[in-house]
Order: sequence, then C-alpha cells, then structure tokens
Amino acid sequence: MDILFLSFSCVAPFIVYLFLGYASKKILKISSATFLDLNMIVFRIFLPLNLFFNIYCSDFSTVDFSRPILISLICVFVFFLLGLIFYGKRKIPNSDKSVMIQNVFRSNFILFGIDLTESIMGKPVSALGGVMTAIFIPLFNIFAVLVFSFYSNEKPSFFKTIVKILKNPLIISALLAIVLNYFKIVMPDLLFNILYPLGKMATPLALFALGGRFVFTTTRESRKLLVEGLFFRLILIPLIVLAIIIPMGLRGETLALMLVLFGGPVAVTSYTMAQQMGGNEQLAAQLLVYTTVFSTLTLFVFISIFKTFGFF
Repeated sequence: MDILFLSFSCVAPFIVYLFLGYASKKILKISSATFLDLNMIVFRIFLPLNLFFNIYCSDFSTVDFSRPILISLICVFVFFLLGLIFYGKRKIPNSDKSVMIQNVFRSNFILFGIDLTESIMGKPVSALGGVMTAIFIPLFNIFAVLVFSFYSNEKPSFFKTIVKILKNPLIISALLAIVLNYFKIVMPDLLFNILYPLGKMATPLALFALGGRFVFTTTRESRKLLVEGLFFRLILIPLIVLAIIIPMGLRGETLALMLVLFGGPVAVTSYTMAQQMGGNEQLAAQLLVYTTVFSTLTLFVFISIFKTFGFF
C-alpha cells in the first residue's frame, strides 16, 4: 500500500493541474481561445525559460555519457526512422502522417522529465537530467520540423527548414544555455532570481492550459489513429526500451529518466507545431490531451512495479 501511495503521489500533481484547467473552463466559463493564448505564452516564454535553467544549472563534467545517453540517442533515432517508414507507407493524409510520426519519437520530457524523476526518487535530479534535456529537446524539435516540412503542402526547402529550426524558441533557449554553461558565464543574481521562478511555472501552467483545452469527443476518422497513438506512445515504445535497458542493469535515477523519456506523453509543443506547420491540429490536440491523461495511469503502473522490485 505504501508503494502504491508513493507511486500515486508522483503523478498526482500532474492530474491536479489538468483537472484545475478543465474545471476552470467549466465553472468560470473561460473560453478555449483564452487557453490557446495561454498555451502560446507557455511555448514562447515559460518553456524556453524552463529548458534554459535545466541546462544552465547542470554540471556536464560529472555525467557519464557512455550508456544512458548513447542508448537513448540510438532508440530515438530508431523510433524516428520506424515512424517515418511505418506511417510513410500508410494511406492517410499527409497532415495525419506528420502528427503520428512525431507522436512516435517525441515525448514531453521538458515538462515531465526532471519534475517526475524528482518525485520518483525523492531528491533533486543530478546533472544527467540537464544533459538529457539539453540533447533531446532540441533533437525532438529538429526532427519534428523536418517531418512537418516534408509532409507540408509547400515544396520542401532546405533553407526554410533550417530557418524554422533556428527560430524555434526552445532551440534558441537550449543553444544559449549551452553556450553560457560551457564558457562558465554567470548570470547576475538579480536576473537569475527573477527568471528562474518563471521557468518553474512551465509545468503547472502548461498542464493547466492543456486541461482547459480538453474535450471528450473524437471524430470517427481520428479515433483509430488516436488509439494507435496511445498504444505506441504509452505502452509499446516504453516496453521495448525497458526490455533493453533493465537487463543492462540501469537502475535508479537513470531508469526513471529513461522511463519518462520514452514512456511519457507526447510533447506539449507538438500541438503548437502541428497548428503552425500544416499538421492535423485536431488529431495533435487529441493525442496531446489523451496521452497526458492516460500517461498518469501507465506511469503509475510502471513506477509501482519498479518500486516493488527495488529498481528505484
């Protein structure tokens, strides 16, 4: 019972944030447009700040890159390629293909990675969390831009694709943090103390906005893809990765971070990118909402099992 309670306490805050957003819409009659604007603010301000400080505050010199980073990189590349092959051959609209492909490889690590791992482990995450954030959030965004550019109605342009990647707020934030971290450039205390709390607001605000956008209805056409996306994102992909890394002896914080990286919901920015780059924004919104809601259940199950066997 204690293990179940501890496991639930890890995911409970995320459920509460979603519920508060949904309840606010129903009780306070807040419009969907308001939540959409809030989501845009989170994407352009709070998430980049969150990413920046996760990288800026990390000590990369203390991290062992040999196994968790290498394994994670290989898995992300493989799932990206498998997604391209699997959905590239499917007879579905291109706007659906781009959304489903990003669902395969792109998790919400920027929101769930460090916060949920700290809840699981009961202590602050080491520099490994910051390094994984610095590597995979930009990589996810680059892959997503490539996919949406390829399947957009416009003719793919290498120059335009590079510009879109470089204009992404998360890419800019990550590059700036890496430069400051590498050259040991220290931010003024006043600026740090003002901006750091704003970055910590990213997770609750993003999930609050997501809850406000939640709808229970789905179209008949998207229902099959939605169920398929849920199965891939929350069950099949994490099981494949866990089947690889557990026999290799990865435990504790490393296992928790990789569980969230591959078993977390689709990225909160996936909807915004689909909306701006010609993807099926309705399908992207449904995948974002439902993978976030159901991930609280699947992650709860994974966490409970691993705590029972002493893996965390």
